[in-house]
Amino acid sequence: MMYLKDLTFIIPVRLDTIERIENIIASTNYLLHCFDTKIIVLEACEVKNNILEKLLDSRVDYIYMQDKNPVFHRTKYLNVLSKLVVTPFLAVWDADVIVSCQQIISSIQLLRHGGADIVYPYDGRFLDTTLKYRKLFIVSSDIKSLYAVQNHFVLPYGIYAIGGGFLANRFMYSCSGGENENFYGWGPEDQERLKRWEILEYNIKRVEGPMFHLSHPRGINSCFGDYKREEDSIKELLRICKMSKKELCDEIKHWNW
Repeated sequence: MMYLKDLTFIIPVRLDTIERIENIIASTNYLLHCFDTKIIVLEACEVKNNILEKLLDSRVDYIYMQDKNPVFHRTKYLNVLSKLVVTPFLAVWDADVIVSCQQIISSIQLLRHGGADIVYPYDGRFLDTTLKYRKLFIVSSDIKSLYAVQNHFVLPYGIYAIGGGFLANRFMYSCSGGENENFYGWGPEDQERLKRWEILEYNIKRVEGPMFHLSHPRGINSCFGDYKREEDSIKELLRICKMSKKELCDEIKHWNW
């Protein structure tokens, strides 16, 4: 187990299926098996049923926030979580993703040595395990079980994906505005966030290796859900993409979330 106390993983969740519960238990247990690190999980849903809190390892900090809205406002909850982080580095992490321990080590070393402001802990290959093969990891907790069958996985976002998770210098992440809460529900916030960093001239790196996505059934919080939200999200993405560095800095100053 490697020392990683200068990094905090933040994971907001809305657990709408059994598979999502299994995935977050498996992913957090995997991180804790690899590292002596801090993990904060925020569950936002209508009723606190205590299921997730009881199933998570005691080393995971669990937060519940009541939310009666069926649409999961993930960007808002990431901002809530990031304000709780006191370590110099943070990892914005999906509940369903797995990368090798070495990829996380390589990522944090880049941050520690000032070699990057932001690091994607994979090379762009975001491999969806499919429901058929996800159980291999759920049962074994061994990433080798995923590598062994990776030729059966799919690349839903091509070979240059930017979702799933990233590690960041906490100060630089905060200066970039954190998450844009104008993205409400599932949408292109990953693309917008990267574009913001590029406009701000951040040093963004990747490390070699894939990211595995433990499949799950997809509901309204895994797709646009309705035309209005889709239209609003695309408009916001394009609005940010058109900005100069000065315009973006002025924009971020007025974000009050």
